[in-house]
Amino acid sequence: MAARTMSTARTGSGEVKRILVVDDDADARDALSYPIEELGITPVMENGPIENLDRFVEGAAHRAQAVICDYRLKTSGAYSRFDGDELLAACYHRGVPGVLYTQYSDVVTEMNRRLRRFIPSLLKTGYPKPDAILAALLRCRDELKGTVHPARSGWRTLIRVVDASDDGGYCHVVVPGWSYDQVIRLYFRDVPEAIRPRMTTGAYLHAKVNIGAHSFDELYFDEWEPE
Repeated sequence: MAARTMSTARTGSGEVKRILVVDDDADARDALSYPIEELGITPVMENGPIENLDRFVEGAAHRAQAVICDYRLKTSGAYSRFDGDELLAACYHRGVPGVLYTQYSDVVTEMNRRLRRFIPSLLKTGYPKPDAILAALLRCRDELKGTVHPARSGWRTLIRVVDASDDGGYCHVVVPGWSYDQVIRLYFRDVPEAIRPRMTTGAYLHAKVNIGAHSFDELYFDEWEPE
């Protein structure tokens, strides 16, 4: 039944027959092969090292029709020079659907909020189940084909800076169009360099945000507007 279900999961170039598995932990890569095989798909292991992002993405497009990737890839420095959010965003731009997963709850506050725009699904579990992988792949595939879920649509919206840290590299913001009281940590590295001087306590700015998101970890911030 799972294999028949997977036959409907198609990218722009055809049926997903192979998924590239990217994780710096060899045991985790092996564990992920089982739910992928349950979907009737062949897992292709990326053993690393991943040194050049463009070359990796080009190779991934030839080796498989989709990618599943752990968030923390460069912990040791030996496997990858990039974390999973940057890697999957690059795959998205190439038209390769991808799924990001993590077993660390604090990753939500660390992720690049700009890159989140190009990552339709984040599975917060160490070992995603087949149905979760399938649903995430379908969501990304549909988005790449132009069908964007309302929770993923970006809108120009007001952003208020609650406080800004001089030495911590981040600030806290509120997006009134999404929630009047939910405070969100935003790293300066996720904001264009020209905008950073304006990220001061009490400042108001505009950016494109998916204000239809169901939870704060789904929010992305992009297309910041200059003064």
